[in-house]
Amino acid sequence: MNLFIRSLTLFVFFAAACQSVTKAAQPASLSSNDAATMDSVRAVVAKALGRASVEFARTDLTEKTTILVLPPRLSGFEDRSLAVPIYFDIVLRGDACYVVRRETGEEFSLADIKCDLAGDN
Repeated sequence: MNLFIRSLTLFVFFAAACQSVTKAAQPASLSSNDAATMDSVRAVVAKALGRASVEFARTDLTEKTTILVLPPRLSGFEDRSLAVPIYFDIVLRGDACYVVRRETGEEFSLADIKCDLAGDN
């Protein structure tokens, strides 16, 4: 029994030691703001929000690290809305680019989209 406990303890110790360390996310901006890149980013953010489409505030995302998603436009039957903008932060983790929903911390991959560390462009 004592040998079992020692073996189990060693197993747990080595298993914990072998886990990879997750790289810290660093603020980033897009490398390009051409139409194809922006359409791809909009598609990722729209999917993250469960919407068919989204509209971003006018910002140069090659210089800024924050995406501001505007609330949906009012329909013809509405005259006011309590909807608020939603913020996403662009981050770089290793070589992979992500958008992180600020209020929840959820990360969404920007696959095939190139980002630069903030201030490096």
